[in-house]
Amino acid sequence: MKIYKYQYAIRNIVLTLDKNYELQDGSISYLFIRHDYANRRMPVVRAHIELEIPLIAGIYTMKDNAMIKFDVYEQQLDEDGITVLNTTLWWQHTFTIIPAMDQTNYITATDSTTLENIDEMRKLQIFDMYLMDMSAVKWFTKQMDPIFQDASRPAALHALLQLRGVPGGITIATPPMGNEPIKYMVLPLGDLIGNIDTLNTAYGLYDSYPIIYYDLLNMYIINRMNPNIILPSTTDFGTVTMILQNSVIPDMQVCGSCDDPGTKTHFINLNDVPTINDYTPSISSTKFATVASVDSKGKVEKRTLDGDATALAYMYAQNSLTVDQTINEVIRGRQVSMNFNSASVKFLKPYKLYNFSTDTQYEDLQLRGKTFRITDWAISISRETVGSDPTYTHEVTVNLTEPTVTT
Repeated sequence: MKIYKYQYAIRNIVLTLDKNYELQDGSISYLFIRHDYANRRMPVVRAHIELEIPLIAGIYTMKDNAMIKFDVYEQQLDEDGITVLNTTLWWQHTFTIIPAMDQTNYITATDSTTLENIDEMRKLQIFDMYLMDMSAVKWFTKQMDPIFQDASRPAALHALLQLRGVPGGITIATPPMGNEPIKYMVLPLGDLIGNIDTLNTAYGLYDSYPIIYYDLLNMYIINRMNPNIILPSTTDFGTVTMILQNSVIPDMQVCGSCDDPGTKTHFINLNDVPTINDYTPSISSTKFATVASVDSKGKVEKRTLDGDATALAYMYAQNSLTVDQTINEVIRGRQVSMNFNSASVKFLKPYKLYNFSTDTQYEDLQLRGKTFRITDWAISISRETVGSDPTYTHEVTVNLTEPTVTT
């Protein structure tokens, strides 16, 4: 297996104010993207860009309409990290600009006196900004109170997206655990998240609270416990394996990743030992060890998860999956955090399976043979050289969790 280095390039930058301004490649000196599938609905995107005084002034003057568009390319390098072997477009997007700092932090006066007397080195300033897709924000915030008659759960879920104008072909969703028609489904007034949560808790989509997330490429509605998603692709596989070799092996120091069509697996070579946090011993004693439920027909059920703990939770079962949803939301396994660089990140998706291939030195970590899900990850892309064709370096942080407690 060959481990290749990867790097990212930010190109084709267009700033839109009163008109389109094409900026030199490399104008963006820093790009940070954070995906938090558990707590957010869209990524946090922050960037630093070198702009002249009139353009910064224009952003604040037209802050409601200021937009920026750029492409991020992924470049595969050889084993030495010198020669570019392949270049592919990772993503291309248009964002609304939200300044990260007040206008007083910049020189924005455009009168002739200021422009003549200012230091030549200060005419180009680093502008700090957050980037937001406002069209996608409206998908999530639009309030609706739909009523569906003789509709199945998949049909209702599809309708909730279609009614809000989510484009077709971008949604990746776990098939609901039931396809029979329901006489009436009444959803109270709420945004997209509220409507889907009600559809899940009242009528039973999945046996967990789903991940609902738009990553600027796809809209995900995923069962946390069992995504049950297989995409027909020759380059995008469903499994990501972290390789952790013995520290005495030189390959342990190799940074990068590999796509292996033979095993249909993406491999990432780790250079540092992951950090493992295990909160499982305290979950059953602080949350609940036994769940007692009663449904609309008066049927009472009790499920015991830990016979040595006494914490008890009572609940009303709105559907056959209510108890499973509650348990799966609370009972989680170990959390694993890791950092790496020079690897590809375009295959990091919330529906994939993540596992570890550990060498003998790390068997005590008990990672081999365990299945993990990704909860969040972040990439910071920093410009390393200047000019019209600069190079960038990147660092990645990934957090994984076991979907169930390991016994």
